[in-house]
Amino acid sequence: MRETIEIRREKGHEAAVSVVKENAGHHLMEQIRDISRDMIKAKRSEWQQASAEASEAAHIRNVVFGWAVAVNLVFLLWVYRRINKEISRRERAVQETFRQRDILATTLASIGDAVLLADAQTRIVFMNKGGRRADRMECRGSQGHALRQRISYSE
Repeated sequence: MRETIEIRREKGHEAAVSVVKENAGHHLMEQIRDISRDMIKAKRSEWQQASAEASEAAHIRNVVFGWAVAVNLVFLLWVYRRINKEISRRERAVQETFRQRDILATTLASIGDAVLLADAQTRIVFMNKGGRRADRMECRGSQGHALRQRISYSE
């Protein structure tokens, strides 16, 4: 359009009319539209490619996340089972200890002779009936005393 105005100023009305009749502006506009269409098509193609790559990356991320969750759950299940086994083993050991202690107490209490049990510091922790008769005290009174206080050594 600018070109047509300048042609009119420089060459006159007839020259400008011939340019308009040749449709040079129309041809130029069609070229601009074609270039715009090609640019839009190229950008859409780039966008579709980038969108496909982003979708693939998101899929990979989701798969990796899923596997990580699965591995963690398997690990937690293993830990849970291991802890439960250890708790059960410990409970069985405690029950067995109490059972053995009851058997020992029953056995020691049923012995007719004097039986005294002392701890590492030689304090009396158990005395059966025979021991109480020999000591002439109640069990509660002798327990906790040192053996040397309750027993005299004679040669």
